[in-house]
Amino acid sequence: LGPLGGGVYKFRLLDGFGKIVTGKAVRVTAQGPYLAPSPPVVSRIYVTDGSGEFLVELDPATPPSPTVNITAGETSQNFVLGGASALNGLVVTYSGGGSFVTGGAQGYQSIAGLTVKKYVSGVEDASWSPGTVTWSVTSSAIALSTGAEGVWKRASTAKHGLSWVASAGASVDGTTDWAGVGDAVNGTAPTGTTAYLADVVGSRTVTITAAEGGETSAPLSVTFGAGPLSVFSKTSTSNQVWSTYGTDSASGGFQDPSNTFPAAAFCGGSVNRTVTTNSNASQANFDNTSDWSAPYMLTGSGNYARYAATSNLATTEQLLAVAVYNGSYTSSVQRKGAALAAGWSLGTVNFAWTGEVHYSGSFFQATLVGLGNGQTGWDDVDLNIVGVVCRR
Repeated sequence: LGPLGGGVYKFRLLDGFGKIVTGKAVRVTAQGPYLAPSPPVVSRIYVTDGSGEFLVELDPATPPSPTVNITAGETSQNFVLGGASALNGLVVTYSGGGSFVTGGAQGYQSIAGLTVKKYVSGVEDASWSPGTVTWSVTSSAIALSTGAEGVWKRASTAKHGLSWVASAGASVDGTTDWAGVGDAVNGTAPTGTTAYLADVVGSRTVTITAAEGGETSAPLSVTFGAGPLSVFSKTSTSNQVWSTYGTDSASGGFQDPSNTFPAAAFCGGSVNRTVTTNSNASQANFDNTSDWSAPYMLTGSGNYARYAATSNLATTEQLLAVAVYNGSYTSSVQRKGAALAAGWSLGTVNFAWTGEVHYSGSFFQATLVGLGNGQTGWDDVDLNIVGVVCRR
């Protein structure tokens, strides 16, 4: 960050996503016994503070422009001291913004805490009495990992799924507003020196500035980790039937060689067609369970199902994770509607098939999930008003 005067230099430790790292031990090694205080030594351990910063002091007898090596974990970098410019003006830092694929106590979201300070010649200006601070998200970029590129249906720069919130412990209201055509950050931006920005999508880097008194900070990049969208690869743009036949008889059903499985085929998967059943709906006791999971209870349904493991179709829980939560359906976990933020529009009714199937006594049925309200239900596998989401 630059010299503070008197042979003292300030550093800030960031991780690979540009986030500050606090409480981390770093080793500084000089080319000679130059590291103060007295007696000067060649190497010292420093620990980053709450802002990810630490100070290195050089002995007065240090020769001009010394090189020091700084090592944190497995990363090492050399610095030539004496030529850096000290911090000046408004500087924004952040913490948080980690991965949130499986939700957590607050649901499927990640929150970055932002702070702006003012510096003069590398020293924080303790006399700064800020007026109204204007926080802005100047850019947003989605970069889903390899294999998930077909999930984001909007422009890569769209801000859908971002919201200003009041605190690091806030819960974003999952909303169908994400589905709109507007391209603004939800919520009301704060006006003080701290701000909290939430993301329900993940795999996103945003650029943020803070302005006050006619002065604007340098842009700060904040990267949110992988979110619940990251487990998917693509979505359909039209209706898909789960199976062309659903009845179970000697000449029909999954065993019929003319039967096809369009939903699984769309996802590059397959379904074991040799399954037969004498089951009841509560246990999903397929006689032949090759390539099918053990029966399990679906969240909020009261029914058992088996998952077609080779289908590449999503599970109920994976789809619920990106749906909008509605208190009338499923669990109380506050899903945030990442699918709507991503611009998904599936089938005639915006429901998606899962790979989970049970036998009703006369017909095979598959589970489907409503993206706009988190409703789960069963329907006959040849229903032709439902879309498809593929898992990675």
